Amino acid sequence: MSDAEQNLDWARASLVLQARQAGIMHGHILKSLETIPRDRFVPEEYMEHAYRDVSIPLDHHQSMISPIKLAKLLDALDLADVPNKVLEIGTGSGFATAMLSTLCKRVFTVERDRHLLRKASAIWKELRLSNIVENNDDGLLGWPHQAPFPRILLTGSVKSLPIDLTDQLDEGGCLVAAIGEPKAVQKITRVDKIEGKLDFTELGDIRLPALVPGKNTTL
Repeated sequence: MSDAEQNLDWARASLVLQARQAGIMHGHILKSLETIPRDRFVPEEYMEHAYRDVSIPLDHHQSMISPIKLAKLLDALDLADVPNKVLEIGTGSGFATAMLSTLCKRVFTVERDRHLLRKASAIWKELRLSNIVENNDDGLLGWPHQAPFPRILLTGSVKSLPIDLTDQLDEGGCLVAAIGEPKAVQKITRVDKIEGKLDFTELGDIRLPALVPGKNTTL
């Protein structure tokens, strides 16, 4: 093993330790965080930060969520029972999608930016992640033709939940989102659908960029 590979292994192990210290105890999430190579999704100029707990800029004014924040969102999503499918709103770099692909049977991911989606898709193919279905569209509209979903994850913040997404949540399912003003501290919020009604539970603070409506097909 080369020095570079040893350094990457050490960095991954250190990141998993940070996740444990942050309260992430779900073994499958920790394993996914350790085994999915985050460095493959990071732009070359930010490679030294691949396994640091920081957000990383992407093309077209988007950013890659920090790994501990992502782990907290995944922990809130309650994936212990391995749902048959998850809807992800906001593909971004594709790293969160890759992690989800190890935690459920199939991931449906929607990204408004076609350029980012193509880059992410190429990496998934290289990693042989074959259970991801992608769509270049307005994520805030969800994916009605594939609904209902037992789990829905928003990787950016919203001021309030779009009704299109809650309508696509399956009975007994849950949705996790950061709810609040885009430039303020938001609340990690888990939304459970119980007998047709929505039950909101706040699980802690977070700060994420706002999800943007619309669709961008520019390459």
